[in-house]
Amino acid sequence: LKQTILTAIEEATDAEGRLRCELFRELPSRTDYPDYYRRIKRPISLAQIHARNQEDLATFMADIDLMFNNAMQYNVEGSWVYEDARLLKDLAHRLVPPSQQ
Repeated sequence: LKQTILTAIEEATDAEGRLRCELFRELPSRTDYPDYYRRIKRPISLAQIHARNQEDLATFMADIDLMFNNAMQYNVEGSWVYEDARLLKDLAHRLVPPSQQ
């Protein structure tokens, strides 16, 4: 299920075919975005989530939520980054069966 969720996140596109996950693959540059690291206390990226290989779904989903919540906290509501984060977070949660939520 974790791999299914990651694949769905990594393959989701907008109406123009742009991959929504691109900005979430790696952490923002500390040089280009020093304020990100002052505002976001627990940065995490898709690469880190892949590397962690969490044992349980709850921990995995907590990491997914953290990643997208960080983006929504840092970016302005309505911006394309904020909207990508919101939509991808919703997508991830829709893929978790009710019995595992």
